[in-house]
Amino acid sequence: MIDDLYQTYGSVPALRVQSGKGAKARMVPFGDMLWARQIVEIWMGDREAGPVFTAMWRGRGDMVDQRTTSKPMTTRSVQRMLKRYPISIDGVPTTVTPHDLRRSYARNLFLADIPTEVIRQNLGHVDVKTTQDYIGVLDGSTRAPISVYEASLLLKKLGII
Repeated sequence: MIDDLYQTYGSVPALRVQSGKGAKARMVPFGDMLWARQIVEIWMGDREAGPVFTAMWRGRGDMVDQRTTSKPMTTRSVQRMLKRYPISIDGVPTTVTPHDLRRSYARNLFLADIPTEVIRQNLGHVDVKTTQDYIGVLDGSTRAPISVYEASLLLKKLGII
């Protein structure tokens, strides 16, 4: 619902997910992505109540001279829309699913150094292992630890530098 866009988590603007995947409710802070809410506000126009994403008249979903209804958009409608608009991956048109977008969100947060526990909370997972599955297999450069110790004195003592 539209008022879900205007929640706060602590003092931070957040999105309330009333019943997400697995029927789990949660708060997801916007953080640096508050611009996403601004784009949704433009799309909503002057609507002040009701569902954020509404079903479209006759279900075309292409937004060209498309009228919306007051009914909420269904999961199936989102799946159809994504199928209609493939994206290019390595030059190959590829259809993505809502679940692909969810996994990409998790992976991108991880690659931006967001702690796995925070990603778990945003996704609404009970077990961090599920979140780690979403993030996927990481290559050596991604898994390489950062240096948390100052080694220069030890290296000097050993005559390495």
